[in-house]
Amino acid sequence: LLHSSTPGWTPEVRTCSALEGTGIAAAWSAIERFRTSLGEPALALRRAAQAKAWLRAELSDSLLAALAAHPAVRGRLPALEAEVAAGRLPPGAAARLLLAEFLEDPRPAGG
Repeated sequence: LLHSSTPGWTPEVRTCSALEGTGIAAAWSAIERFRTSLGEPALALRRAAQAKAWLRAELSDSLLAALAAHPAVRGRLPALEAEVAAGRLPPGAAARLLLAEFLEDPRPAGG
């Protein structure tokens, strides 16, 4: 049902248990075969893409936390959520309104 995200590689399914100490060598061997088939340049590209994805996830989480903590945004969020849930306001429009509030007065919460 799922296709491998790595051309030329068919994922291997292994069972192992650190608790029971079984299958660890076979699992590690499968990992080594994958790394060898992937090659160091492709592995470096994957690591770079993963690092960028982690950066974006961290930015997203941090920005959402800053938005939620901002007094103006926090005050308008429940009403805008209700408007979105009722279908009276598109989510994108609500997000733009909240971002405008945030950017108009970018003080941290409590500041």
